[in-house]
Amino acid sequence: EDLPVLLIHGASDRTVPPREARRLAAVSGPRIESWLVDGADHSAAHRRDPAGYEARSTWFIRGVLGAVRDSPSGSPGLAVG
Repeated sequence: EDLPVLLIHGASDRTVPPREARRLAAVSGPRIESWLVDGADHSAAHRRDPAGYEARSTWFIRGVLGAVRDSPSGSPGLAVG
């Protein structure tokens, strides 16, 4: 599906290395927004940067919902990133 995706990954993740996040982002198409959080380990992006996490997530969700609202078909046809 051609859906918008927000990929948040810890730049210091030892469980799933950041190279895997970059690889996933590269093959996910043009509608992916990818963010590597400096100093964050696995599942620790929010703990490491709560304000950045919440701001980026809010921006992404508002962009997707705005695209749906503004689309004549009700389909999210806008690239967010």
